[in-house]
Amino acid sequence: MICRVCQSDRTAPLWNDKHGCQWHHCMDCGGDSNEVAYQSVVNDYGTDYNLIAETEAGGYEGYIKTIQSNLSWFESYKMKVRKYDFLDVGCGNGGMLREMQARGWSVHGFEIFKPSYFGPHVTVAPVFTAALFPQQYDAVLCRETLEHVDDWVGLLTEISKVTAPGGLFQLQCPRPWHTNHHITYQKTHLQAIPPHILEQKITEKKFAILDKWLWEAGQAYMLQRQS
Repeated sequence: MICRVCQSDRTAPLWNDKHGCQWHHCMDCGGDSNEVAYQSVVNDYGTDYNLIAETEAGGYEGYIKTIQSNLSWFESYKMKVRKYDFLDVGCGNGGMLREMQARGWSVHGFEIFKPSYFGPHVTVAPVFTAALFPQQYDAVLCRETLEHVDDWVGLLTEISKVTAPGGLFQLQCPRPWHTNHHITYQKTHLQAIPPHILEQKITEKKFAILDKWLWEAGQAYMLQRQS
């Protein structure tokens, strides 16, 4: 299998996740790739997908608890931006939009399906591009989304375009792990990107790393768009 992270053909079978999907490990970049085709899982997304995620978190209020660190992180760095325009790429159940709006941010979301809370603050399209939006944003979030897309480098390119110079970009996604961890290895995840590869790409996209968190099977970055 060709590595979804670096396009190398030096991959070896790794293991099957809990849904029976075969994963492969790359000997060149250290990334892990799922054999499943994007088009075979894209129909899994929608309102039901969000409800399942909420249920696993203990309901909507439980989900809100899981994003408190992301909210606080933006609040800690908000002095670095001049305006408070926020874009959530992969806004899911809209929880982040509601919470950021409650903190005084002007909010907009993007999804590939029409969510139950759909309205003027949400753009729906099959693929995210900066051209879908009439402006650049001072704060952008891509939380638990990069692992789901067929072209993760292309998504980072478009996010760089939609982030205002000096703006904040918060990125969170799973990372490869030494065991068949359920957070990383699941049916709708296409790739698991090693931190050193992800840091290289976000730097290429003109983002400076202000802070980063690494934990079991996960990683998150607070970035600032350079001029």
